[in-house]
Amino acid sequence: MTRSQEEYIEFFRDIARKVGPQIEASLREPTGQSYYSIPSGRSGIHFELVFHGRPRDSMGVELHFETSDRKRNVTFLREIVRYKDEIERATGEKVVLQEDWGKVWSRLYVKKQGGQLTEELKAWAVEKMAIWYKLLRPKVGKLT
Repeated sequence: MTRSQEEYIEFFRDIARKVGPQIEASLREPTGQSYYSIPSGRSGIHFELVFHGRPRDSMGVELHFETSDRKRNVTFLREIVRYKDEIERATGEKVVLQEDWGKVWSRLYVKKQGGQLTEELKAWAVEKMAIWYKLLRPKVGKLT
């Protein structure tokens, strides 16, 4: 295992330990990747904490629509976008939308500049993911 993988495991493990009780979820062990997924309860849809850029320059708290059907992913995103103002008020962050992400996926996220594995970034990630998950998970469950 590389030093970076070990650092990611430690970083995301601490976040999971702190956010898990807040969202009342038992979270899996990090794998050493530059991202950490949290199930939504719906196949093809998950929450994610992810570093952007090479080298890392920001972190996103995200909701991914990753079914194999592009139209369905866009439809899901558009349904959730109706709550954009509510999400922005709750998080205090600007929501970024991507209908066309990857080959068939869609996502929305908030992000914080900075790619260092700091306690400040960890605290931001815990706070925003707790808000993000509590606000959006019930809405994800109602997607048609």
